[in-house]
Amino acid sequence: MSENPSAELVPSFLHQLMGGPRRGCPAEEAAWREIVAVAGTPVPSDFRAFVDCYGGAILFDHLFVPRLDGERRLVEFIQEQREIFLDGLQFLDEVPQQILDNRNLVIPWAYHDWDGDVCLLVPSGAPGDWDVAVAYRQCPEIEVIDGGFTGFLAGVLKKRYIPRGWPIWEQVWEDLDGN
Repeated sequence: MSENPSAELVPSFLHQLMGGPRRGCPAEEAAWREIVAVAGTPVPSDFRAFVDCYGGAILFDHLFVPRLDGERRLVEFIQEQREIFLDGLQFLDEVPQQILDNRNLVIPWAYHDWDGDVCLLVPSGAPGDWDVAVAYRQCPEIEVIDGGFTGFLAGVLKKRYIPRGWPIWEQVWEDLDGN
């Protein structure tokens, strides 16, 4: 078994694309209970496993994924960015119905420091199914990308899908803590 049990829950092809998980740092269960309480719903298992392995990293040179602990915790990020996101909905000309139907369950999970975009998890269709949405801040719009969390990351990693305005990256991921 690896140092981080969650590493085994992340699809192996993602580890291959990412270049392997960060070591150590299995999350405390209490931290995830706090996330679920704030989110108002259980989070997708692939997302949880990914954060356990890669939280506290910069993906694609610009996409910050908070850690469960430390200076800027994921739970605080979710609270702050969800409030900003919900307040900003009123200024959009069009909002996807999936967002409107689930506005209080969106889970912000990453921030793009190139242009301020925020990535969100959004419930879709059947219970337990999720999509990823990108809230573009420069040209206010929300795009929902089907296929779940793992599908979104795989599409971006394979450069089959690059969100509007995101630069092409040199480094897949960098651990901000140096672990």
